[in-house]
Amino acid sequence: MSETIRDPSRDELASGEASARLAQRATIQFVLDTADLLSRIIDSDTVRGLIFLGITAANTRHLRAGSQEAQADAATPDVVPDTLRRGISVHALCHQVNLPYETTRRHVQKLINDGLCERRDDGIIVPAAALSSPRMMRVLDRNLANVFNFVDELERGGVLAARRARGD
Repeated sequence: MSETIRDPSRDELASGEASARLAQRATIQFVLDTADLLSRIIDSDTVRGLIFLGITAANTRHLRAGSQEAQADAATPDVVPDTLRRGISVHALCHQVNLPYETTRRHVQKLINDGLCERRDDGIIVPAAALSSPRMMRVLDRNLANVFNFVDELERGGVLAARRARGD
């Protein structure tokens, strides 16, 4: 008879090990849900979706809470305007996503051809127009729901409470 897999009890969660396992399972599901969404918007190509995310992250990485640029961004009602986006070179991007340069370059060119990216003097960006299309907005809304589901799963499992109790 096979052993049934069960969620750990609250007492077990206090140990931290069970908490870590639950967090790992929730994280894996979140990553898979995000990959599914990406493949729906980026030609069913998960690698190209990863590159798209890498560009998007690089474009707005400098917009951290409390920064002057982040405050300017918060004043805009829509996605981050192109004037606040910082480009990334294909070389830097290939290191960020841990892919060969030529593979990254080919995928970036396809994203440019598809209108999802633009090449500027400072590098590649995902323009606001691409992120604010109705189709992309539906994907972003669905991903936000996935984020909330992920946080809810951690909360229901006691992972967040255990972290707060440890003072992390």
